[in-house]
Amino acid sequence: MVSTRISWGILTVTVAALASVAMGGSRAMHNSINLQLRDARTLNDFDRLITTHVDERVELTDALIGMLRVEQDIPKKARICYALGEYRAREAVADLSRNIDLTVEVKKEAGKRMPRWGKYPAWEALIKIGFPAIDEMIRNIEASENEKITELSTRVISGITGKVLAETIVQKRADEQTDPAKAAKLGHALYYLRSTKVPRSAKQ
Repeated sequence: MVSTRISWGILTVTVAALASVAMGGSRAMHNSINLQLRDARTLNDFDRLITTHVDERVELTDALIGMLRVEQDIPKKARICYALGEYRAREAVADLSRNIDLTVEVKKEAGKRMPRWGKYPAWEALIKIGFPAIDEMIRNIEASENEKITELSTRVISGITGKVLAETIVQKRADEQTDPAKAAKLGHALYYLRSTKVPRSAKQ
């Protein structure tokens, strides 16, 4: 069962820490972990430290997924998507997929850095997660009646593999699909792999 027992304050701190990692400003945190691992005197000590950090990551990821399922506030959802992407949380693929067209207004505020996410934070997170997201994107394309979801799902695949391989993957799935309606949707998605248009991101 996915836990939702995480406060908004903890999420804010987590996102800030992850952004700090991306900006290269978290050396102290990494050094602390490195020192703990170096100071482990036995394999049991080492295993205990590794298990602790893995368990913390799993607990936080589960909590973030739980929050994404119930949160209605778009700025908060954007931060959750960013955090899940930074964690490369493959277990979040289905939930991120359901939020792939989540759209946020990204603008520079006086005295603040630009956000670490662009206009489509779930889309960006899925690309970061990589190959585990591809099958879910194919299912999105096959099922969706929403053109934006089709476009973004297709561009997740190309963002992961590059356009040439993405076209091969989508074409192969279309050829293998026995449902004519789904095959047609996959065929239509190829348009986006042959187009130069890309989703707008504040970081581009």
